[in-house]
Amino acid sequence: EIQAAYRHTRETYSPERLQHDLAEHRAVIGLHRIKRIRRKLGLRYIQRRRFKVTTDSGHCLAVADNLLEQKFEATMPRGRSG
Repeated sequence: EIQAAYRHTRETYSPERLQHDLAEHRAVIGLHRIKRIRRKLGLRYIQRRRFKVTTDSGHCLAVADNLLEQKFEATMPRGRSG
């Protein structure tokens, strides 16, 4: 049961989450037993990092002046030379 749950949860569930998942499928099993069996089978869960937004495009800070007076509008798409 633990091995099947390990596979269908994409190998990402911790023992606590795996215990809840197994309980939903009517397999009541203790947390320490899950840890012990997983260690015996060599099953380790993969920790996924959560996506963190680092850019705030909607800020209300002042935008720097265009001191060089550059124009950032394109008149036509740039193509390959040749």
